[in-house]
Amino acid sequence: MYHNRKVLTAIVAVLLLLASSNAIMVNLAARETFEFIEDIHPGSALVFTYQVSKKEAGNVIDAVITDISSGERLLHQFVKTHQGTYTVLAETLKRRVRIELKNTYSVVSGVSVEFRLRNTQNDNSIKALDPLETEVSKIVEVAAELEKTQVELRTEQRDHRATVEDANERVLYWSIFQVAMLIAVSSFQLWFLKRFLERKSFV
Repeated sequence: MYHNRKVLTAIVAVLLLLASSNAIMVNLAARETFEFIEDIHPGSALVFTYQVSKKEAGNVIDAVITDISSGERLLHQFVKTHQGTYTVLAETLKRRVRIELKNTYSVVSGVSVEFRLRNTQNDNSIKALDPLETEVSKIVEVAAELEKTQVELRTEQRDHRATVEDANERVLYWSIFQVAMLIAVSSFQLWFLKRFLERKSFV
């Protein structure tokens, strides 16, 4: 009975931990910066993952992670990247971090960025957990990797769909241009033939 209760508790813990992973999509205009602040409780870790929705040469951003609980200390900075992952640990004290997403390199077009925040157990504190809780933490890590892979596949699918739609749109415009040119050339030929026959009949 006690074992079943612990198993049920573990399942609930997995569901709660998986629910703590939030996916947010933001649209950054040219030269725009999006920032937010997140608190990390002692004994836990914050996993930050971001990915540009359409991976093209110009669609790169900067991501800056700063610890504002210890006097604006720079933790990590991603420069000109499509995606990235960074983990912030909180040992014994609560930490507050500021994360900035910067569309620095575009002067005209915007870019869409999807990012996720996942609160998990600090690896250093897992050793002190119950063996069942340790297994739960491992399951959560595996689920997080699967979720990350799913996000990447979804992004690739979105990019492919956008490419196909763009190609279809260009084919449509080219077809309209061909039809317009065909009508114009046919009209000119009919007009020229009419003028030619009129002059011939006049002579």
